[in-house]
Amino acid sequence: MATGSSGHGNGADHSQSPRAATPVPLAAETAVEIRRGVGRLITGANELGVIALVSPVFLLGAFLAAEGFATATSHSARGRSQRPMDFALFGGYAVVLIALAIRARLGAARAKKLLPEALSDEHRVRVAARERMLRLAGPPAIRRVADWIATRGCTLVIAFAAIAVASWFFLPVPDPVWLVVFVGTSIAMDIRWRALVADVADQMPV
Repeated sequence: MATGSSGHGNGADHSQSPRAATPVPLAAETAVEIRRGVGRLITGANELGVIALVSPVFLLGAFLAAEGFATATSHSARGRSQRPMDFALFGGYAVVLIALAIRARLGAARAKKLLPEALSDEHRVRVAARERMLRLAGPPAIRRVADWIATRGCTLVIAFAAIAVASWFFLPVPDPVWLVVFVGTSIAMDIRWRALVADVADQMPV
């Protein structure tokens, strides 16, 4: 009687063994694509770093050249009062771009560390690695907003430019040209990073 009960108990144990625990190696082609995706992400992070260093310096040179020309041809009070706002805008632009570049470099290092888990033979480990990879692009709500902006980029830039120009006529705001360039570049860098992360996650099967 005890033997029969023991046998029944063993049968129950076997029936509860999860099939998901069985190692399921990735296909060789999938593993290669994941490695390539991480490589593209690292390269993209390096490119964002270069943009963050070069863009503010280049645009500042263009700004100073334009300022020199404007000073030689005009001495309006508005120009003198607007100049501090323009310089503050440049400073904010540089800070934002450097912050985005640092986030990208740290995220790329994190993605590289996640690569062994993304290539694991354990399905649950790969799923967890994919979730952590997606978190490098921010919360789901932020990712959806970024996707929405990316699909309507041109229209939004035109609308923002129109609002900036209209505001410039009536309010003490920075030069609308630089404002549009700076905001557009910052958003483009942010969307680029999220797209790089999404590209890697797309290579990782659920």
